[in-house]
Amino acid sequence: MQNKDEVMLNKILLVLCLLLLLPVTVLSAVTLPWSTTFDCPDWSDGSAYDCNGITQSGQWDLNGVYEQVDVLGNNQTGGGFKGQRHWVGDGQSGSNTGGMAVTLDGNPSEIWVRFYMRFPAGFVWSAPYQYQPHFYKIMLIYSATSTSKRQFTLTDDGMSIAGQDAPVPVSPDGIGWDTVQVAGGQDGSGAWQGDGQFHCYEVRMKMDTGSVDGEFDVWIDGELKWSTVDAEFNNDTGFSSLVFGSNAEEPDNGADVAIDYDDISISSTGYIGPIDDVPVNGVCVDGQTLSATPTNLCVAGIGSAISGTGPWTWGCAGANGGTDTAINACSAAYQAAGVLEIIQSAFGQMMQRSAGSGSVQ
Repeated sequence: MQNKDEVMLNKILLVLCLLLLLPVTVLSAVTLPWSTTFDCPDWSDGSAYDCNGITQSGQWDLNGVYEQVDVLGNNQTGGGFKGQRHWVGDGQSGSNTGGMAVTLDGNPSEIWVRFYMRFPAGFVWSAPYQYQPHFYKIMLIYSATSTSKRQFTLTDDGMSIAGQDAPVPVSPDGIGWDTVQVAGGQDGSGAWQGDGQFHCYEVRMKMDTGSVDGEFDVWIDGELKWSTVDAEFNNDTGFSSLVFGSNAEEPDNGADVAIDYDDISISSTGYIGPIDDVPVNGVCVDGQTLSATPTNLCVAGIGSAISGTGPWTWGCAGANGGTDTAINACSAAYQAAGVLEIIQSAFGQMMQRSAGSGSVQ
């Protein structure tokens, strides 16, 4: 008979053999130039995912919701029909879904990264508090051999390249949240709100060369906003990967909300620029049966005014020279809300109000 140690050793060997038989997922690095419009299957369950080279970064959820790829995240004046949805919650830093990553082949030492990003209309931050400023980490930046990341961060008044073990270059005031989101208007307290529009961001990064001399440029909607030559990217051989979407400090929306990314392009040879010259044809969102006025109008293009009180009709205008649909080409059917749906909606609104009253100020 085998003694206990032999039995345990045999069990360990069996487990190791089974692990060797499991499929191994290898994340392929993308060759530059590279781009994605998220023309991939819908994704919302936190499983392993590879969409033309962009993969899940973290597989954690936010109150049961994971990072997503679907039509609701689409930049309707860009390419393709889907986009990335990154969820953030109220309160202090750390409440968010996992983001999406791109691994770069060859660790280039200079890159241009262009993407479109949208905060939802009405997105707000808490009132001023001891940890000012509010911030959102737009993109995480990793170098070839170091585990220490850098963070491209949007703040109340400007931007920064932050890192726990590095100097933090900070832009001049006047190019942060208050400026980019000005079309969202101000709430009753005078704070600027999200405008619900996609804005084009492009950054150029050049690795530092033995001293704090890394270069970083930022364009927003095609206009150069900030240039610095004192960034510190770990003095490494090059950039290895990027993560789109991270945590935010003190959103105050009363519920978890999605920040959307789309039309990502990366180059090692020069400025990419906005996609204003790409024609986009208007395309309807059809097949909806709703109990309230539709809000998801167009897969691509810009929705017109809605006609009717249920059923409803509308049109989708093209962009950049693309074609329009007919004025009433899109439609949604009406179905009265059931008793259970009414109760669920009322309960959800009550919980949102309760969560909002308890957020950190």
